[in-house]
Amino acid sequence: MGQAVGKGSGLVKPAPPKAIETIVGTLLPPACREEVLGDLHERFTSPRQYIADAMFTVPCVVASRIRRTTDARVLGMEAFTAYLSFLCAAWQWAGTAFLAEQWGLVRLAIPTVSALVALMLRRAYADPARRSRWAPFVDAAVGAGGAVLSQAALWNIDRELVLPRWMLISGSAMSVLLLAALGRILASRESGGHATVQGGNATMSPKDVRHESQKFVKKVRRGNVSQLFAVILVVGVLLFLMSKDASFRSGAGRTAGGVIIAVALYMIGQVYRKGSIGAVPPEATSSVARGYYRTQLERQRAALRSVWSWYAGPMLAILLTFALQVPFAHPDEPALWSRSAPFVLLSLLWSVGFAYISRREAHKLQREIDALDKE
Repeated sequence: MGQAVGKGSGLVKPAPPKAIETIVGTLLPPACREEVLGDLHERFTSPRQYIADAMFTVPCVVASRIRRTTDARVLGMEAFTAYLSFLCAAWQWAGTAFLAEQWGLVRLAIPTVSALVALMLRRAYADPARRSRWAPFVDAAVGAGGAVLSQAALWNIDRELVLPRWMLISGSAMSVLLLAALGRILASRESGGHATVQGGNATMSPKDVRHESQKFVKKVRRGNVSQLFAVILVVGVLLFLMSKDASFRSGAGRTAGGVIIAVALYMIGQVYRKGSIGAVPPEATSSVARGYYRTQLERQRAALRSVWSWYAGPMLAILLTFALQVPFAHPDEPALWSRSAPFVLLSLLWSVGFAYISRREAHKLQREIDALDKE
């Protein structure tokens, strides 16, 4: 099986069974399916070898595709959006009783993580040539579907971690609306990434520099929109939740609300101030265009290096103010501190992770600047 007689006296290279090749092709993302199938075909020696090769190759290809299609900062905004959706649902259906449980906030994180995994897989397997204007709504629906499936799977493992039915339905529906809105906002900005300037390429014209500058500006603006969306969403939801609970209506609660609003206004102002400068002027000469583009890269590099002071840190302050206001207001109830611990831990992880990702982006921009200087 797999061998065929060719013209003359030789035998053609054996081919993998069609059924197995079809199954493997289904598991591969459309964007790289033909190329990977061709490589697997070339390496074929036997069905057993082909299956073993595919079992190693397919996960690597999918992981690579996820890295290419996932913007870490946007994913962080989506994580907040999904988590706050389930947080609001929990508050609506069970009030503070559910959140006060030892694992209440962790239970809300399970469908959130599942929704993010589904979103990443959806984008990895999406066909770029068939991306429609409804894609943000489909993405959001797939994310909600991942959250629901995770709860169905968890039902057979540990039912104590499963969310109540109406809480899950309400949180999933809200996440679809908010994630779709975020997706539409980002889709309205043309996605683009700054191209890596190859060192030694002395023929890059002012037109080329202007083109790369425009793409870079659009990418920065897209990131700023997602950051502003996150600030407004997080603060709006937290203030709404605080207004619905009697324990937040005390003097300490009003003080906490004022701190949250003040920090949010500071963050919004900083996002606008740290934004990229305009694109290279059309009439700029080669040297002026390069200098202008370099200034853009330097300004964004500086913003990313200091992100802890103007975004990640203040966002952490907002979340900690919300989480720790009740324990501070009731020092005679030490159990409140342990119940706030999961939310505090998740907030710390997000803030540190966001700052780390931003530092990595700053290193990439530094390499970009160094390559530009070598020309």
